[in-house]
Amino acid sequence: MRIIGDLLKINEGDDLSRLPKDVLSGIKKNIRKGAEDLDQKWGNALELVHKAYEVEGVERPEPSMKTAWEQYETMLAYAVQQLGENRGMDADWRMSSSVFHEALEPRDKYEVEVIDRGTSHKFITEAKRIEDLLDAIPVPEGFQAREHQVGGVTEISYDKWGIRQDFLVKIGKI
Repeated sequence: MRIIGDLLKINEGDDLSRLPKDVLSGIKKNIRKGAEDLDQKWGNALELVHKAYEVEGVERPEPSMKTAWEQYETMLAYAVQQLGENRGMDADWRMSSSVFHEALEPRDKYEVEVIDRGTSHKFITEAKRIEDLLDAIPVPEGFQAREHQVGGVTEISYDKWGIRQDFLVKIGKI
């Protein structure tokens, strides 16, 4: 009986959020099998870890659950390792790699001036090409945009039924 009593004794400093080793082994097995199954299309390692916890029937921890959260982070690192080994580090499971790649592409700075009924508003923005900015400018229904170069600045004026409107957009590369 003393053994049972010792097993049931809970110390005040014990972290009750810690997952047992057999549960962690099950989660790791689910991660490994998920990474090996090439028919599964994982968007990223986090998606795989979430599924592994779900299959094991374990609720994902909250950051306040210190030990369980550390175990969760360890499982996430394990998922990255398994996906990298089984699918390669540049495979489609790394959805963020394309986002990071796009973010690293050089972008030019442009000064945009919007003149509406004599009032001017200027701001600076970035784009890969000036065409990206031009495409982002909405043309109100019934209006026609007229684009022309004045020096190094692209000006967009608007007219309706051939009558020029008191609205102008100027875009110049900085």
